[in-house]
Amino acid sequence: MVFGISIWGVHRRFVQLWATLWLLSGVSLPLAAQMDKADWMQLDEVKPGMRGVWHTVVEGTEIREYELEILGTAPNFVGPREPVILARVVDEQNILSGPVAGMSGSPVFINGRLVGAYAYGYPWAKDQAIIGITPMQSMEPLLKWDGKAQGSGGSVSLPEGRTQEDSQSAPSPDLDYQSLEPLPAPLMFSGVSRRTWDAFRPHLDRLGVQPMLAPSGESVLPVDFEMKAGSAIAAVLMRGDFSAAATGTVTWTDGERVLGFGHPFLQLGGVELPFAGAHVYTVVRNVRQSFKLSQPGPIIGTLYNDRLSGIAGQVGEAPRMAGLKIDVRHRDGPELSYAAEIFPHPRLAPVLNAIAVLESLTQTMESHPEQTFRVKSRILTRELPPIDLNYSVTGFDASVLVALDLMSQLTLLMNNVHSEVNLEGVESSIEIIDEWRMKRVTSMQLHSNRYRPGDTLEASVYLRSYRNEEEIIPISMELPARLSSARSYRVLLTDAAGADQLDRSSGLYHSVEGLAERMRNRRDSGQMYLLLLENQPGLRHRDRELAALPPSVRRSLEGGSFTSEQSSYEWQILEEKPISLDGIFSGQVRLDLPLQDRLQPASQSLFLNE
Repeated sequence: MVFGISIWGVHRRFVQLWATLWLLSGVSLPLAAQMDKADWMQLDEVKPGMRGVWHTVVEGTEIREYELEILGTAPNFVGPREPVILARVVDEQNILSGPVAGMSGSPVFINGRLVGAYAYGYPWAKDQAIIGITPMQSMEPLLKWDGKAQGSGGSVSLPEGRTQEDSQSAPSPDLDYQSLEPLPAPLMFSGVSRRTWDAFRPHLDRLGVQPMLAPSGESVLPVDFEMKAGSAIAAVLMRGDFSAAATGTVTWTDGERVLGFGHPFLQLGGVELPFAGAHVYTVVRNVRQSFKLSQPGPIIGTLYNDRLSGIAGQVGEAPRMAGLKIDVRHRDGPELSYAAEIFPHPRLAPVLNAIAVLESLTQTMESHPEQTFRVKSRILTRELPPIDLNYSVTGFDASVLVALDLMSQLTLLMNNVHSEVNLEGVESSIEIIDEWRMKRVTSMQLHSNRYRPGDTLEASVYLRSYRNEEEIIPISMELPARLSSARSYRVLLTDAAGADQLDRSSGLYHSVEGLAERMRNRRDSGQMYLLLLENQPGLRHRDRELAALPPSVRRSLEGGSFTSEQSSYEWQILEEKPISLDGIFSGQVRLDLPLQDRLQPASQSLFLNE
């Protein structure tokens, strides 16, 4: 596959053509679908004791009608001047089910006039079902759209009225049995195992959704399917070998525009999120929360608003999605490939990609208890040259660590504070080795007791595997000619984490380009790093490196009022040489470099155990 051409491109163009022909065909829409806004009932017309109905799908695509009775209205519910209509469900079957996740958006009618969307309910209700209805007057502003969606990509996109800290620690979707709660739009994942699910469920919970595992995918809807008020609608976050979609209900449509849910899905504001019609298998009755078990159909349009009072979308062209391609192979074994597309939102894309990566490994790993992974990933964006990542992982839960590492890198990139980054795709190639290949350095021995500038430093490194098997490997480094015997130098052999800790510049970037370069240059735990250090005390203040400071100046700065914004150091990296290993390297050893201006014969070796 040539990346940049979606794996679903041909299919998407077919769906877009189908949707366009459908709009141009002049098909007569039912009354509920073509109802004019003049037929909407105003909030002040709604009175206690009125009888009405709501329309929804409980099986297949057939819209059914259920009765309710109005209890009254509350002027301030989800916010100041954000009213809700309270109603009692009359239908016995729905009293038994209680509020059903997936019914959000079901249109409510009184005397044939559209009142609003069934959107809220009391979970754990006993022998009754009290629901909340979002009035149409609250949903109508969602139809406004300037054609410029925000949030499908960008530096940071947060729900309205929330801070970045709030977004990163969103409340759990667990329902409060004493509160009138939004009916969740069940986010159903398929093609995902329980192991992967358990690893990423906490990350999904923090997004404020109600994720669940379900037999799903992409269904084939009836050829005469029409999106109309009461139809099931699915917001599609991922599709392909892995899928994730959240099902709700259409409240109103004029054949081109769609309103639904009656409450936010993820409250992302302006978005470009794919949506589809959906097939409902059945309503699963559950003491805690009943829900619709459903399956999305082909994508037929774009949701452009996801706000407090609901969602709004446009039938027609499907929005851009980011492609995933994951190749996994055992060493000396077959290669398996997986592909999917994901909604490229900064908050969602990293975790969706991580789920796909871990599941690809889970399907390929079979049952071997000890494995090592070598990962090569390429991140493709609209704004930057490709970002290539290489890293290695072994040990307990190594496959989870592979996915989490890539998730953290994507999160850092897509939520950077400098500029917008639009994700176009992620390609990952992962090699699996059926054993733990962990190596720890125990000592290092120099081959000479004296060196001069320009010499080749040679040494032997002693390693031990986790099975306590010893290995000795030779290493070497060319010493710079500029070294001076008047200065102090040290030879350090360390792992990637140790080298990153010494390299103060590795954490600095002043632009998204700088961040991308830092990601490309990230050290790999599958290598050990031979460093030549010079004793040159200095101070870092914010972004500035203050090297070779006089002792009095350094003491003055260290005792100043900006101590939280600065750090001191003793050694600087002069030279660095990565050395690849057939395994994951850990630990470090260090030796003082014996240096003089004239060469002397070696009389003994220097040896250090750590």
